[in-house]
Amino acid sequence: LENSIYRFSKEFLKEYHGAYWEFVTLDNGGKFAYPVMNTRVTLDNPHNYSSGSFSQEAAGMCIWLIALSFCAIVAFEKGDFA
Repeated sequence: LENSIYRFSKEFLKEYHGAYWEFVTLDNGGKFAYPVMNTRVTLDNPHNYSSGSFSQEAAGMCIWLIALSFCAIVAFEKGDFA
């Protein structure tokens, strides 16, 4: 999953060229990570041509959701419905 996060970051985040990733545990026990960058991040989605400007934390959440969605698609295509 980690390599997918970096790959999707390169594909979707315009300003991303590698970064240190901060790992966060939320009050409700949820976890995510975000790239530490000194600017707002532009997320360009080449699949539906949408674009938006996000904080580094929000961009990290978006990338994790994209990666998890990709994992779900792969599992479904392989017939793993568990």
